[in-house]
Amino acid sequence: MNIRSFIHAALVLASLPLAGCSGDDDDGNPNNTPAASPWANHTYALTTEKRDWSEPRGLGNDIENVMPVFLFQVTQNGAAVTAKMGVAPKALDASGVPTGAIVQDLCSPTYDLPLTGTSPNSLIGPTDVQLHLINRVDIDIPDDDVQVTAKVTGLKFTDIFPPNGTSWADPDDQPGELSATMDFRELAPLFTVLGTPGNPPSDQDVCMQLGSDNACEPCADGHVSCLSALATFIGAENQAGLTVQPVDLATRPASCVD
Repeated sequence: MNIRSFIHAALVLASLPLAGCSGDDDDGNPNNTPAASPWANHTYALTTEKRDWSEPRGLGNDIENVMPVFLFQVTQNGAAVTAKMGVAPKALDASGVPTGAIVQDLCSPTYDLPLTGTSPNSLIGPTDVQLHLINRVDIDIPDDDVQVTAKVTGLKFTDIFPPNGTSWADPDDQPGELSATMDFRELAPLFTVLGTPGNPPSDQDVCMQLGSDNACEPCADGHVSCLSALATFIGAENQAGLTVQPVDLATRPASCVD
Protein backbone atom coordinates (compact mmCIF):
# COMPACT_ATOMS: atom_id res chain seq x y z
CA MET A 1 0.00 0.00 0.00
CA ASN A 2 1.16 3.50 -0.71
CA ILE A 3 2.41 4.92 2.58
CA ARG A 4 0.65 8.21 2.03
CA SER A 5 -2.68 6.43 1.45
CA PHE A 6 -2.14 4.41 4.64
CA ILE A 7 -1.47 7.50 6.73
CA HIS A 8 -4.52 9.28 5.27
CA ALA A 9 -6.80 6.31 6.07
CA ALA A 10 -5.44 6.09 9.61
CA LEU A 11 -6.15 9.76 10.22
CA VAL A 12 -9.73 9.38 8.95
CA LEU A 13 -10.39 6.40 11.25
CA ALA A 14 -8.82 8.17 14.22
CA SER A 15 -11.09 11.16 13.71
CA LEU A 16 -14.33 9.16 13.95
CA PRO A 17 -14.43 8.77 17.76
CA LEU A 18 -13.58 12.44 18.12
CA ALA A 19 -16.56 13.34 15.96
CA GLY A 20 -18.79 11.19 18.18
CA CYS A 21 -17.50 12.90 21.30
CA SER A 22 -18.11 16.33 19.87
CA GLY A 23 -21.73 15.34 19.26
CA ASP A 24 -22.17 14.58 23.01
CA ASP A 25 -20.83 18.02 23.86
CA ASP A 26 -23.45 19.61 21.65
CA ASP A 27 -26.48 17.83 23.16
CA GLY A 28 -27.01 20.63 25.66
CA ASN A 29 -26.61 18.36 28.69
CA PRO A 30 -23.11 16.78 28.59
CA ASN A 31 -23.20 15.81 32.29
CA ASN A 32 -26.72 14.30 32.21
CA THR A 33 -27.90 16.94 34.66
CA PRO A 34 -31.55 16.31 35.69
CA ALA A 35 -34.00 18.72 34.12
CA ALA A 36 -35.26 21.41 36.45
CA SER A 37 -38.84 20.86 37.57
CA PRO A 38 -41.12 23.84 36.81
CA TRP A 39 -42.64 23.36 40.26
CA ALA A 40 -39.40 23.51 42.25
CA ASN A 41 -38.96 26.55 44.53
CA HIS A 42 -42.68 27.29 44.50
CA THR A 43 -45.31 26.89 47.21
CA TYR A 44 -48.88 26.07 46.25
CA ALA A 45 -52.28 26.06 47.93
CA LEU A 46 -55.08 23.71 46.87
CA THR A 47 -58.55 24.85 47.93
CA THR A 48 -61.63 22.76 47.20
CA GLU A 49 -65.25 23.84 47.06
CA LYS A 50 -68.54 21.97 47.40
CA ARG A 51 -69.00 21.72 43.64
CA ASP A 52 -65.64 19.95 43.16
CA TRP A 53 -66.66 16.69 44.83
CA SER A 54 -67.89 14.25 42.20
CA GLU A 55 -67.83 11.18 44.47
CA PRO A 56 -69.85 10.33 46.46
CA ARG A 57 -72.47 12.21 44.50
CA GLY A 58 -74.45 14.80 46.40
CA LEU A 59 -72.19 14.85 49.47
CA GLY A 60 -69.94 17.79 48.60
CA ASN A 61 -71.30 19.89 51.45
CA ASP A 62 -70.63 17.16 54.03
CA ILE A 63 -67.07 16.61 52.78
CA GLU A 64 -66.27 20.33 52.71
CA ASN A 65 -67.21 20.54 56.40
CA VAL A 66 -63.98 18.70 57.25
CA MET A 67 -61.67 19.58 54.33
CA PRO A 68 -58.71 21.95 54.87
CA VAL A 69 -56.58 23.83 52.35
CA PHE A 70 -53.61 21.70 51.29
CA LEU A 71 -50.20 23.38 51.11
CA PHE A 72 -47.21 22.16 49.08
CA GLN A 73 -43.70 23.60 49.23
CA VAL A 74 -41.76 22.02 46.35
CA THR A 75 -37.98 21.54 46.30
CA GLN A 76 -35.60 19.67 44.03
CA ASN A 77 -32.37 17.84 44.87
CA GLY A 78 -30.82 16.31 41.78
CA ALA A 79 -33.53 14.28 40.07
CA ALA A 80 -35.64 14.02 43.24
CA VAL A 81 -38.55 16.46 43.55
CA THR A 82 -40.26 16.65 46.94
CA ALA A 83 -43.36 18.43 48.17
CA LYS A 84 -43.54 19.34 51.86
CA MET A 85 -47.27 19.05 52.52
CA GLY A 86 -49.12 20.83 55.29
CA VAL A 87 -52.63 22.18 55.71
CA ALA A 88 -54.39 25.39 56.64
CA PRO A 89 -57.90 25.84 58.04
CA LYS A 90 -60.29 26.97 55.34
CA ALA A 91 -61.15 30.62 55.97
CA LEU A 92 -64.76 31.30 54.95
CA ASP A 93 -66.81 34.44 54.60
CA ALA A 94 -70.32 34.87 56.01
CA SER A 95 -71.73 33.03 52.98
CA GLY A 96 -69.45 30.05 53.44
CA VAL A 97 -67.22 30.93 50.47
CA PRO A 98 -63.42 30.55 50.87
CA THR A 99 -61.76 33.96 51.34
CA GLY A 100 -58.33 32.87 50.16
CA ALA A 101 -56.63 33.79 53.43
CA ILE A 102 -53.99 31.17 54.29
CA VAL A 103 -52.45 30.56 57.72
CA GLN A 104 -50.77 27.19 58.18
CA ASP A 105 -52.20 24.94 60.86
CA LEU A 106 -49.19 24.28 63.10
CA CYS A 107 -51.06 21.45 64.82
CA SER A 108 -51.16 19.37 61.64
CA PRO A 109 -48.01 17.33 60.94
CA THR A 110 -46.18 17.96 57.68
CA TYR A 111 -44.98 15.30 55.26
CA ASP A 112 -42.17 15.27 52.70
CA LEU A 113 -43.74 13.43 49.78
CA PRO A 114 -42.19 12.49 46.42
CA LEU A 115 -43.59 14.47 43.51
CA THR A 116 -43.29 12.44 40.32
CA GLY A 117 -43.93 13.24 36.69
CA THR A 118 -42.99 16.00 34.29
CA SER A 119 -45.04 18.95 33.10
CA PRO A 120 -47.96 18.92 32.57
CA ASN A 121 -48.46 15.66 34.51
CA SER A 122 -47.72 15.25 38.21
CA LEU A 123 -48.50 12.79 40.98
CA ILE A 124 -48.27 12.83 44.79
CA GLY A 125 -49.28 9.66 46.62
CA PRO A 126 -51.23 7.62 47.30
CA THR A 127 -50.13 7.90 50.91
CA ASP A 128 -51.56 7.72 54.44
CA VAL A 129 -51.31 10.84 56.61
CA GLN A 130 -52.52 12.31 59.87
CA LEU A 131 -54.39 15.60 59.48
CA HIS A 132 -55.43 18.04 62.19
CA LEU A 133 -58.95 19.19 61.35
CA ILE A 134 -61.08 21.88 62.97
CA ASN A 135 -64.78 22.67 63.10
CA ARG A 136 -65.16 26.31 64.10
CA VAL A 137 -68.49 26.08 65.90
CA ASP A 138 -68.55 29.81 66.65
CA ILE A 139 -66.02 32.05 64.92
CA ASP A 140 -66.27 34.53 67.81
CA ILE A 141 -65.65 31.90 70.52
CA PRO A 142 -62.46 29.95 69.69
CA ASP A 143 -62.80 27.86 72.85
CA ASP A 144 -65.85 26.20 71.31
CA ASP A 145 -63.83 24.87 68.36
CA VAL A 146 -63.81 21.10 67.94
CA GLN A 147 -60.55 19.55 66.76
CA VAL A 148 -59.38 16.05 65.88
CA THR A 149 -56.23 14.57 64.42
CA ALA A 150 -57.42 11.85 62.09
CA LYS A 151 -55.85 9.39 59.68
CA VAL A 152 -56.64 9.85 55.99
CA THR A 153 -55.72 6.90 53.78
CA GLY A 154 -54.95 6.68 50.08
CA LEU A 155 -54.48 10.44 49.79
CA LYS A 156 -53.52 11.19 46.18
CA PHE A 157 -53.11 14.36 44.13
CA THR A 158 -52.98 14.08 40.34
CA ASP A 159 -52.08 16.91 37.92
CA ILE A 160 -52.86 19.66 40.42
CA PHE A 161 -49.90 21.94 39.57
CA PRO A 162 -49.87 24.53 36.73
CA PRO A 163 -47.72 23.20 33.85
CA ASN A 164 -45.50 26.29 33.72
CA GLY A 165 -45.08 26.34 37.50
CA THR A 166 -46.65 29.72 38.15
CA SER A 167 -50.18 30.09 36.77
CA TRP A 168 -52.93 28.32 34.86
CA ALA A 169 -53.46 29.31 31.22
CA ASP A 170 -57.20 29.00 31.85
CA PRO A 171 -58.23 29.11 35.53
CA ASP A 172 -61.57 27.54 34.57
CA ASP A 173 -59.92 24.56 32.88
CA GLN A 174 -57.91 22.71 35.49
CA PRO A 175 -57.39 18.93 35.21
CA GLY A 176 -56.42 18.08 38.79
CA GLU A 177 -57.89 15.40 41.02
CA LEU A 178 -57.81 14.68 44.76
CA SER A 179 -58.83 11.32 46.15
CA ALA A 180 -58.83 10.03 49.73
CA THR A 181 -60.61 7.77 52.20
CA MET A 182 -61.77 9.04 55.60
CA ASP A 183 -62.82 7.07 58.68
CA PHE A 184 -65.69 8.60 60.63
CA ARG A 185 -64.66 6.79 63.80
CA GLU A 186 -62.04 9.54 64.04
CA LEU A 187 -63.88 12.34 62.26
CA ALA A 188 -67.32 12.02 63.89
CA PRO A 189 -66.69 14.58 66.71
CA LEU A 190 -66.40 17.32 64.05
CA PHE A 191 -70.08 16.89 63.14
CA THR A 192 -71.31 18.75 66.21
CA VAL A 193 -74.86 19.29 64.90
CA LEU A 194 -75.46 15.54 65.19
CA GLY A 195 -74.56 15.40 68.88
CA THR A 196 -75.35 17.13 72.12
CA PRO A 197 -73.08 18.88 74.64
CA GLY A 198 -70.91 16.24 76.26
CA ASN A 199 -72.23 13.55 73.92
CA PRO A 200 -70.48 13.73 70.51
CA PRO A 201 -71.95 11.85 67.56
CA SER A 202 -70.79 8.34 66.68
CA ASP A 203 -69.49 7.20 63.32
CA GLN A 204 -72.84 5.54 62.65
CA ASP A 205 -74.67 8.80 63.43
CA VAL A 206 -72.63 10.46 60.69
CA CYS A 207 -73.01 7.61 58.20
CA MET A 208 -76.78 7.64 58.56
CA GLN A 209 -76.83 11.36 57.72
CA LEU A 210 -74.80 10.99 54.53
CA GLY A 211 -77.69 9.73 52.44
CA SER A 212 -80.19 6.91 52.09
CA ASP A 213 -77.81 4.81 49.98
CA ASN A 214 -75.47 4.11 52.94
CA ALA A 215 -72.52 6.17 51.72
CA CYS A 216 -70.18 4.59 54.27
CA GLU A 217 -68.15 1.59 53.19
CA PRO A 218 -65.99 -1.01 54.96
CA CYS A 219 -62.63 0.22 56.23
CA ALA A 220 -59.49 -1.92 56.04
CA ASP A 221 -60.55 -3.74 59.23
CA GLY A 222 -64.06 -4.40 57.91
CA HIS A 223 -65.87 -1.82 60.08
CA VAL A 224 -68.37 0.14 58.00
CA SER A 225 -67.45 3.75 58.74
CA CYS A 226 -65.23 4.87 55.85
CA LEU A 227 -65.97 7.19 52.96
CA SER A 228 -63.97 7.43 49.73
CA ALA A 229 -64.12 10.80 48.05
CA LEU A 230 -62.97 12.26 44.75
CA ALA A 231 -62.63 15.91 43.77
CA THR A 232 -62.16 16.68 40.08
CA PHE A 233 -61.29 19.64 37.84
CA ILE A 234 -59.24 21.34 40.53
CA GLY A 235 -55.84 23.04 40.58
CA ALA A 236 -53.36 24.41 43.08
CA GLU A 237 -52.44 28.09 43.01
CA ASN A 238 -48.91 29.46 43.31
CA GLN A 239 -48.45 31.39 46.57
CA ALA A 240 -45.43 33.67 46.33
CA GLY A 241 -43.77 34.22 49.69
CA LEU A 242 -45.59 31.39 51.46
CA THR A 243 -43.52 28.69 53.18
CA VAL A 244 -44.55 25.47 54.91
CA GLN A 245 -43.09 25.16 58.39
CA PRO A 246 -42.20 21.61 59.44
CA VAL A 247 -44.48 20.16 62.14
CA ASP A 248 -43.82 16.86 63.93
CA LEU A 249 -46.76 14.90 65.31
CA ALA A 250 -44.83 13.83 68.42
CA THR A 251 -43.54 17.28 69.39
CA ARG A 252 -46.42 19.59 68.49
CA PRO A 253 -47.97 21.67 71.31
CA ALA A 254 -50.22 19.94 73.83
CA SER A 255 -52.98 22.42 72.92
CA CYS A 256 -53.32 20.60 69.59
CA VAL A 257 -55.01 17.68 71.30
CA ASP A 258 -58.41 17.87 73.01
